[in-house]
Amino acid sequence: MTTTSAQIEYFRREAKKLFKLVLADNPEAKERVLNVLKCANDITLMRVQHTIAVESGFLNWADLIKASELELRRAVTRSKNRTASPLGIFYRGTGIIPATPENEKLADMFDKMTPREQERFLDDGARRMGMFDR
Repeated sequence: MTTTSAQIEYFRREAKKLFKLVLADNPEAKERVLNVLKCANDITLMRVQHTIAVESGFLNWADLIKASELELRRAVTRSKNRTASPLGIFYRGTGIIPATPENEKLADMFDKMTPREQERFLDDGARRMGMFDR
């Protein structure tokens, strides 16, 4: 087994574990999945794999499967130290090009927020820029 397939197997196992927790009605597992999917209807293993991929910094499961060995190693490291939010991952980037100190600071800030707090923060910023009124 190559290093890359071992890393992909790691994510497959993580998806199966999360899917079993969702089926067992674990509230934290459901919250993780719903933070990505936004819809509780028909949660399948494939949709949970998508959740794992997004949490790991990829757009979808297919991108995770196609990722380079370096990207997968970094994603496994982030996954094992799970504190990163999708917005935090966005601001840190893939790690191929180091994030700027400003983006690292934003990523750390978003990682400490709940999804609801992130939404409020972004909505407030958009209002200040006059993008929309709520």
